[in-house]
Amino acid sequence: MQGIMTFHHVLFLCAFFLIHAHMGVARTFDVWIDPDEVVALDVRPGWRDPSGQHFAAIELRLAKGWHTYWRLPGSTGIPPVLSWQRSDNLTGVHFHWPTPEIIRINDGVILGYYDRLILPMELSPKRPDGPIWLRGKLDIGVCREVCVPITLRFRARLPVSGDIDPTIVDALSNQPERGQGEVFCRIQPIQSGFEVSAHLPISFQERLDDILVIDVINTPEVFMSGQAILQRSDGVLYTQAHLLHVDRRIFSLDRSKLRFTILGQTGAVEYLGCRAPL
Repeated sequence: MQGIMTFHHVLFLCAFFLIHAHMGVARTFDVWIDPDEVVALDVRPGWRDPSGQHFAAIELRLAKGWHTYWRLPGSTGIPPVLSWQRSDNLTGVHFHWPTPEIIRINDGVILGYYDRLILPMELSPKRPDGPIWLRGKLDIGVCREVCVPITLRFRARLPVSGDIDPTIVDALSNQPERGQGEVFCRIQPIQSGFEVSAHLPISFQERLDDILVIDVINTPEVFMSGQAILQRSDGVLYTQAHLLHVDRRIFSLDRSKLRFTILGQTGAVEYLGCRAPL
């Protein structure tokens, strides 16, 4: 079943272009962009597994040359925001973000996707023997020479019966690998957040231009400011980064909820949690 897409505008400043909406079309000075010609959204209905969990996916198709962003978009990207609170027979959703591309633009690094994104969803129904009525909203940025903020609204009926979708299975397999070994970290409070210094076990097969991202699981309001500092020595990756709250508020930080993701040209590795140094 296809999703239904609508466009709403949010004022946004990107790459020195002022973008605003007028009758459903975004404008960048003398360049007019029709969002329907840039991105389209469908819902792939998926299947219900024996445990009662439902696997489906959001499919985004982008016009040639346009890209959108990973859950953590990088130093200059626009973070996506997904909501599903108006759905029926649904208690929770877990999004399985595929490993993104590393996109270097000028002096910035962006993590995202060109052309197409299959975003698998693992949904927990209240009643496993009944269909899920999915109603949601996706706020994203899509960029080429300019960046356009777009809101995509979607709805779909996800039936109990359904065939396993190979496209969703492929996207589920394109996830960061689980890192081996323990991560040790030191956490120091700073203004509006924390400084995280960590030691990660890693082989020197990784490239020197790899990107490391630190985030807090299920806490999108906490973000990594700028790029992490990286140093390698004797099979250990040393990193330091600042975690801040979007509202610049004081917050607590649980070591077990920290996620360290190393992204490279050949794949990604993910470590969950860290211990205090011995």
